[in-house]
Amino acid sequence: MQPGHFSFKNRCFQILDEGFPIINARREITVLINPRFGIRVEYGGRIYNTIRYLKPQNKNANTEVPQKSVKNSRTTPSAASQQ
Repeated sequence: MQPGHFSFKNRCFQILDEGFPIINARREITVLINPRFGIRVEYGGRIYNTIRYLKPQNKNANTEVPQKSVKNSRTTPSAASQQ
């Protein structure tokens, strides 16, 4: 995870710092959940808003799955006996 990002219940969120210092990675934060206000983070006496963060796809990731080709390498008994 990058600084300013965290994972909660298998979802990634980005912390909106709004001019405050960025929260470094591996810091202990308190996640605040409210049905009216959504998910917020408390750290160092300040409360930060968050947004849902979608990880960018790897540029080298191959999204197409190559189709497997089936090769028939069996020899027929008549062809093997002729040799």
